[in-house]
Amino acid sequence: MTGNDEKQLLIIFVGVGVLLVGVLFWFLRSQTNVSAAAYQAAGDTFREQLPRELLKAGLDLQLEGIQQTDDEIPEIQFSYTPDENVSELTRRFEKVVSAEFSIIDRVEKGNIRAYGVAYKGKPLGRILLTRKAHPARATIGIIIDDFGYYNNEIIEGFLELSPKITFSVIPGHEYSQTIAREAAKRGFDVMIHMPMEPHDYSGGEEEFILKSGMPNREVIQRLERAFQELPMATGMNNHQGSLATEDPQLMQTVLHILKDKDSFFVDSYTTNETVGYELATKLQVPTAKRVVFLDNKPDTTYIKAQLEELVDKALEKGQAVGIGHNKKLTLEVLKRYIPYYEQQGIRFARISEVLEYPEVVL
Repeated sequence: MTGNDEKQLLIIFVGVGVLLVGVLFWFLRSQTNVSAAAYQAAGDTFREQLPRELLKAGLDLQLEGIQQTDDEIPEIQFSYTPDENVSELTRRFEKVVSAEFSIIDRVEKGNIRAYGVAYKGKPLGRILLTRKAHPARATIGIIIDDFGYYNNEIIEGFLELSPKITFSVIPGHEYSQTIAREAAKRGFDVMIHMPMEPHDYSGGEEEFILKSGMPNREVIQRLERAFQELPMATGMNNHQGSLATEDPQLMQTVLHILKDKDSFFVDSYTTNETVGYELATKLQVPTAKRVVFLDNKPDTTYIKAQLEELVDKALEKGQAVGIGHNKKLTLEVLKRYIPYYEQQGIRFARISEVLEYPEVVL
């Protein structure tokens, strides 16, 4: 081998070595990015999905809130009443949590049980179970509809409420994604307020509206588009829809898609002939139905009277669902009277806590 051959061979070896180092660096970097992405996804699941899984499992827990702590990790707060069999409750609770995460710490002090939760050994958040002295007299879920059209001080006012109400966002509008992301970040349940055809339809929401007699393929495409735009949404209720929700074929298609997505359906009950709630129950889709509209009239006295009616319905049945809209007077009434009714033993909850879930056996 000549000197030139040796020199060329050395250059080749060096070049291959540099290439291998570059490949190794790229691989390690990509692994780091995948790991960070996986950890971020686990954090999203912890905040947004785990509370729902615990409620779906039939554990008689009450979600009090989700907040970011001083050490910058999320803390999910539940409460339960002394009537519970605590050892059975905690056993089932730990089984649900351990299906996705690892429990790395358990601390019991006074009436609080604290759990440290990790993902692949990396601390992810905390869950607190607090024993309450007395159970609530009744539970109310309030959905606020029609977010997405605009973003102003009224929207910010709803975002500043405790996440005991639920945001229902119409897809396809200028502020739909912005508001939905912010609401989810602050711990609110977020729903898709899906446009559906009313009897007196005169246009609007053309890209998303579901119409009676619409081909299944088109229904599925529009639902997929809505979930792609609002991926943080865990369920749906109908925007208008007095005609669409009377159509069994359309509603079966909608509910099968929701079931496949592990999502829920709340029937806004815009017509007495709706089949949505009944079909959801038969198809074992988590569901609920609206019993009171809060603000059909722009009058504070009227909205207060409707809230009183909602409380009465909840006391009669144990729980009830009301629907309002992102209006100034509605915000003012809720800010003033939610604390008042809470003092009377009424519990206000996210919609995921008042759904009728199919029975789950652990």
